[in-house]
Amino acid sequence: MLSLIGVFVSAGCSKTSSWVRRGDADQGVDGSNQSDRGIAKLTDSDTSTPATENGGDESSDVQFASMTKPVIEHSLKTLNSGESFDAAIRDASDVVLVDFFAEWCGPCKKQAVILHALEPEATEYGAAILKVDVDVHKDIAKKFGVSSLPTLIVFKNGEIIERQSGLTDRRSVERLLKM
Repeated sequence: MLSLIGVFVSAGCSKTSSWVRRGDADQGVDGSNQSDRGIAKLTDSDTSTPATENGGDESSDVQFASMTKPVIEHSLKTLNSGESFDAAIRDASDVVLVDFFAEWCGPCKKQAVILHALEPEATEYGAAILKVDVDVHKDIAKKFGVSSLPTLIVFKNGEIIERQSGLTDRRSVERLLKM
């Protein structure tokens, strides 16, 4: 997992600029030694091409953070071994779209691309996406009668309200997230 260290500064009149460097866990949050590390800086007036100090390659080193948009909670999560499926469904505030998949499944990989692309919309709708690997969680797949992959099951208030098997297109997935 990449560590993200961010430093944010205010540039008068409530204009802000920010910079974030990936992989520099030793950098202080006070922003010290920024010029020595080749930190790229993005200002409000320069949104197209970031410049780096010391000529660093910003495409692989730097990720820019916006100060004008709120940080979005990730709505897509993979159920890990030992985590409770029932708790994940029960603790959800609204709709939970569960994607039953397997790493070896070609259509599941295509479904994953669609789900990742719709993550911002899921957050906007207050929905969560939970991915369940059927090879890791065979008991959960059996409990819900998953016999083909991918299978999407939509839960609302802990109850199943919709179920679809096979590769589901973007428009249909978005409709499921809005339920």
